[in-house]
Amino acid sequence: MSTNIRAACADDLDTIYEIINDSARAYKGVIPEAAWHEPYMPMDHLQSEIAKGVRFYCCDLEGRTMAVMGIQDVQDVTLVRHAYVRSQGRSQGIGRALLESMTRLTTRPVLIGAWRAATWAIQFYQKNGFTLLDKARKNRLLGTYWTISSFQVQESVVLADRRWMDRESAAMLHAAYERFNARDIDGALSLMTRDVIWPNGMEGGTVHGHEGIRAYWTRQWKVIDPRVTAQSITREADGRYAVEVHQLVKDIAGVVLVDRTINHVYRLDDGLIASMEIRE
Repeated sequence: MSTNIRAACADDLDTIYEIINDSARAYKGVIPEAAWHEPYMPMDHLQSEIAKGVRFYCCDLEGRTMAVMGIQDVQDVTLVRHAYVRSQGRSQGIGRALLESMTRLTTRPVLIGAWRAATWAIQFYQKNGFTLLDKARKNRLLGTYWTISSFQVQESVVLADRRWMDRESAAMLHAAYERFNARDIDGALSLMTRDVIWPNGMEGGTVHGHEGIRAYWTRQWKVIDPRVTAQSITREADGRYAVEVHQLVKDIAGVVLVDRTINHVYRLDDGLIASMEIRE
C-alpha cells in the first residue's frame, strides 16, 4: 500500500472534520457522559483550534485521506493534538506512521493529552515510546500547556516522549546535587522514592529509605565536607542515567582529601530517584 503524509491545506477542512467525528465515536459510552456530544468536534471548534495554532497533517492511503493529526507549539514543547484514524483504517500502522512523522517535525519535547478512559489510545502511545506520567506531573503540565477545565484535568492523562523525560530527569538530578551541596536533606529526599537505595561511599554497603539516607548524611557531614557537581548526564541503554560528577571532599579543617571525577548511575521511578550506584 502506498501512503503519503502531508501538511493539510484549506481544502482538507471537511475531511479533517469527517475523520475526527467518525473516529471519535469510539469515545461514546467510554469517556464521561458530560464530555460526549455529537458531533464530538463541531466545525466551529475545529476552526478555532486551527486559528490557535494547531497545524494538521494528513495520511493518505491509496489516494484517500485515512488519518489526521495536529501539532501545536506551546512555550517550550510541542503538543500532539487531535489524532484520529478512520474507523475502517485502524490496525494498519497508519497512526504509528503519522505519529513518527509528527515527532520528526520538531526538536522540542513532545507531550500528548488523552482521556484517561481511552485506554486503547494510551496503550498506543506507550507502545510508540511515550511514558504515562503520574498525577502530580500530569496536573502541572495540563495547567501549563493546555487551556482546559478542571473537569478535563481530572479526566485526562499526559504522556511524554523521551526528549521530555530526559530533560526533566536531568533537571531533577541537577537539583538533587544542588540540595546535597546546600545540606538541604529534606529537599534532596523529596526527589527520592520512599524505598530508595543509596550507596554508603564512606563506610561501605548501601543505606535504604529516607531515614537511612538522613542518618548516613548526618554522620558523614560531621567528619567530612563533600561537594559534588554534575558535569554531564547521559541516558544509558537500560534507561538509567549516568552522571559524570566532579567530587571534592575536604576534612573539617578544610584539607582536600579527594579531588576526582567519577560517575553516579541512577535508576528513576515516576520521576524520582529509586537507586544510585557509584561507578569508579
